Amino acid sequence: MAPVGNFSNYKRRPRGLLVLDRSLSETSPGAYTTPIRLPSAGRFDVPVLVDQPRTMTCFQLDVNQSPETKSAHRIATAVKPRFAGRKFTPGEPATLAFLVTDPVTRRPLTGLGDVQVYSAGWATAPDATWP
Repeated sequence: MAPVGNFSNYKRRPRGLLVLDRSLSETSPGAYTTPIRLPSAGRFDVPVLVDQPRTMTCFQLDVNQSPETKSAHRIATAVKPRFAGRKFTPGEPATLAFLVTDPVTRRPLTGLGDVQVYSAGWATAPDATWP
């Protein structure tokens, strides 16, 4: 989180900004609420800051697995490289192909418009480019 009027982006041009309002609303005298969506079951720390009078505290929140999500929780896709065992030559153009399938039916998934490739290897290969 950046203080008001101070946002360092290391001299890069900003491409977007996500603003989150996590403030609480008073629903009855002394009772404050805010909607949340927890990503999964587990133990979460909930920090609370009150500005006047200045008070800060932290609570633990234990979230159990929902019975409905136990059966629905599964991997949505399976991705397999189609270039396993292939040798690549540095400096030469190469094509990386992947097979994206449904893990239950093992059938290829088609029409996906948001498939992207990320690689930690680019840190050691700064000249790598996408066509």
